[in-house]
Amino acid sequence: MASSGDEAGKEETVSTYFFKDLDDELVSFAVLPVRWTDGDGSEEHAVAGVAAEETVFLHRTADNGLRKIYREVKSWRFDLGRLRLSKDNIWFKLDKPRRRFRDTIRTVLITLHCLHYARNHSDASREALWEHLAITWVRPSAMDLQDHMALIKEAMRRDDALAKSKVLSKFMEEKTRDKSKAGEHVAKPIFIADDPKDVGMVDVEDKTAEVDDCFNSVCALCDD
Repeated sequence: MASSGDEAGKEETVSTYFFKDLDDELVSFAVLPVRWTDGDGSEEHAVAGVAAEETVFLHRTADNGLRKIYREVKSWRFDLGRLRLSKDNIWFKLDKPRRRFRDTIRTVLITLHCLHYARNHSDASREALWEHLAITWVRPSAMDLQDHMALIKEAMRRDDALAKSKVLSKFMEEKTRDKSKAGEHVAKPIFIADDPKDVGMVDVEDKTAEVDDCFNSVCALCDD
């Protein structure tokens, strides 16, 4: 999951970035296909829960704010250290996002943070994982990983260290079991009381803390 030397030479680092779609709405880079690099250096796209490519644009400045960047991006990749995006075959290394954009990419960053920790602590317990994530994130939970199950599964398939992670293996087993149980309940009739009582719910504001260098790189790729 590391980039080649040629790609590394074409990388540009961007910070306080955000992404928007054609409707000018904030969107996570996770809607784009993941580009995986195999051991022999060849690349292929693994669509991790993405049905089709969306049109997504990277907005940000570089060179200490002296240069603005507005580029369409086609895919992203990570090597559990950095995040990159690209078009025109130029990889952009993603540093810290714009503050107002953090909630948009919260779940995918927590997922990558989780993968990074699990890869380096294969025997870690569930409690240790969440305690570690809670240092950086506000109230992280399994719900943050829910939308990225395909990404986790594919990463475990491609990375031997991740495949050995006890906490990830247990998590995937539980999700598979929960999915099976959910399927069983679909056919059961649901009875509703004549006078149901209201159930109180409380909205909790959740703000993402500063994200440190918890993984080596995430990048976005520009393409012609």
